[in-house]
Amino acid sequence: MTTRLRFHILHICWWFCLLLGPSVMAADLTAQEQQWLRAHSGKTLTLGLSEVPSIEQFDYAGKPRGYVQDLVTLLERQLGLRITVVQVQSWSDVYNRFLSGQIDILLGANETPQRKQFMAFTRPIQRYPYVVFANRDSQIRNLGDLHQRQIGFLTDDVVFNLFPDNYPHIAYQSRTFTTLEDAFAALSQHQIDGVITSSGNQTPLYLRHHTNLIEVATLNGISSDMTLATRLADEQLA
Repeated sequence: MTTRLRFHILHICWWFCLLLGPSVMAADLTAQEQQWLRAHSGKTLTLGLSEVPSIEQFDYAGKPRGYVQDLVTLLERQLGLRITVVQVQSWSDVYNRFLSGQIDILLGANETPQRKQFMAFTRPIQRYPYVVFANRDSQIRNLGDLHQRQIGFLTDDVVFNLFPDNYPHIAYQSRTFTTLEDAFAALSQHQIDGVITSSGNQTPLYLRHHTNLIEVATLNGISSDMTLATRLADEQLA
């Protein structure tokens, strides 16, 4: 697949994100790219996301629902390719599968200067603020209270690097967790003092099992951006 074709896939995704409908998404491919699509009309691309139920994708009556399914239908109709949704247990796992080439399109990666060196992004479909969770009976009530404390993050979550850049006055120790459930369990057991994670729609599902945890602060200027991304590498998916 050429770099231009990858960008065209993102172009279609971008229009979808603007909710303008398929009528404005006429293909604008070169003759060579159209020939490539015809030759690979049976090719299957993979779209990766976390398996945690959310508005992006969830099961209803035994069938997948959510806007990801609508997006897949749109891409298949516009490009003549098959798209398979791959749900992986953790964000770190799906992100690293994307980096290794096992997944072609990634949902939910923040655009950063470092990532732009090897990834292309759509406009975010949705933005979720990052928030701080703490124990209800702890002394943590705001961001300043995290100074000299131990904070939990999800492995490979972009906020792990953005938080110290945006809040350099807060000195802390960090600990990473594969899943949000693991992080909340450690917080509930007072193994750490706080958890910084996205306030995405899956977070309340975990909080129902940890009623002793509360949201105490929201990070300014840092959000979890639900983009769609592909690698910039000019590869043939033969």
